[in-house]
Amino acid sequence: MGHSRTVNVLIALIFAMVLALTGCQQAGPKLSEKKAEQSLKSLNPETDAKIKEVRPTPIKGVYEVIAEDKDGRFAIVYMSGDGKYLVSRGFLIDVDKKENMTLETEFEITKVDFSSIPIANSIILGDPEGQNKVFVFSDPSCLPCAFYHEELKKAARENESLTIYLKLFALPNLYPNSYQKARAIYCAKNNEEALTRLDTLYASEEIPYPDCKTSAVDENMALVSKLNISRSPTTIFPNGVKISELMRADDFIKELEKRGGSPVASKSAAGTDGQSKKGLVNEPASVPEKEDKKQEQAP
Repeated sequence: MGHSRTVNVLIALIFAMVLALTGCQQAGPKLSEKKAEQSLKSLNPETDAKIKEVRPTPIKGVYEVIAEDKDGRFAIVYMSGDGKYLVSRGFLIDVDKKENMTLETEFEITKVDFSSIPIANSIILGDPEGQNKVFVFSDPSCLPCAFYHEELKKAARENESLTIYLKLFALPNLYPNSYQKARAIYCAKNNEEALTRLDTLYASEEIPYPDCKTSAVDENMALVSKLNISRSPTTIFPNGVKISELMRADDFIKELEKRGGSPVASKSAAGTDGQSKKGLVNEPASVPEKEDKKQEQAP
C-alpha cells in the first residue's frame, strides 16, 4: 500500500509539471463528476464505468478520479480540472486528441535510423518496389504475430505501393523451437515459398525441417540486439519509430502515414493476395546439407 501511494504521488507530481508546461494554470476550473465521466467516455465510448468520486489532490489543478464498472472493478486516474488531460497507470493522455503523450515521448527517444536497417534476410510482403516501406520483426512461434500477419497481408492486399520487409528472429526463452522454425523458413527456395511456410506455422501446422545452412536468423538476431528490440512483433516505420504492439490493417496504415510514410492509396480492386513472388531480398547463400536432428536445438 505504501509503495502504491508513493507511486501515485510521483505520478501526480509529474502530472502537475506537465500541466504547467502545457499552460494549464493551477487555479483552473474545478473538475466535476460529469466532466470526468465525459472525458472517460470520449476516450472509450463503450465503457460502462461510473464516477464514484472526484477528489482534489495536494496539487492544485490535479484531481483524483475514482471510477467503477458494472463488475465492481475500480480504476483510479488523475485528471486536470478541464478534463483535457488524464494520467492512467503512469501514462499521460491527451483526451481531445486521444493520444498517449507518454508513449509518444518514448517513441521519440527510442527512434532508430531507418536507412541503416539492411534489407538483407527479409521476406517481402506486398509490392517489392513499393514507395512506402516498413520493417516488421517477429518470431514465427508468436501466436499474436499470427493475427498481426493476417492484418499486414490485408494492408498489402488493399493498398498500393506498400513494401513490408519481414525479418524473422527467435525468442528462445519464450519459444524454444523458434530458432529452427525460422531457419526452416529461410531455407525456402523463394519468397513465395517462404511466405507459405510462415502462413503454415501461423496456422499451427508443421513445416519441413531446415535442410540448408543459413545465417539469416543469426544475423537478424544480432540486428534485433543492436536495435534494442525485445518484443515480437515490432514494427519500424520510415521515421524510425518502433512500435511493439498489434494493429489492425487500417490502424497500421494510419500509423504509417503518421510516421514518415507517404499518403497510401487504396487499390480499387483487390487483385493479389499481398504476397510478393520475388525472391528473398539479398538472400544469403543456402547450402543443402544433411544435419543430425539431435544437434538442431535452439542455441
